[in-house]
Amino acid sequence: MSQPRMFTGVELTNALSKAGSSMNRKVSAYLGLPAKVATKDIDVVFGSMPDAKEFVSAMKQAGFSNVRKLSGEYDALGTFAMVEDNKGMRFDVFDRQVC
Repeated sequence: MSQPRMFTGVELTNALSKAGSSMNRKVSAYLGLPAKVATKDIDVVFGSMPDAKEFVSAMKQAGFSNVRKLSGEYDALGTFAMVEDNKGMRFDVFDRQVC
């Protein structure tokens, strides 16, 4: 099994900026930014379901797609959605809580 690709803060910021430019309104979110220099995914927690849906829609416009099958582990954590691009950059989206 190959190691997941790690992404820098600059790459993550670029992806979020691209998605943000296509959003129809402002949303509030908390990012689970790692202390390390690079990460394979990032947790994004929203204060409302409409905000989470707006973000997922914008990420899709930025070239991301839903991870088709969430494992039971992610379902148990309350994951609303997981979106990933063709390079393997992934955002785990939560509505008001994350474990």
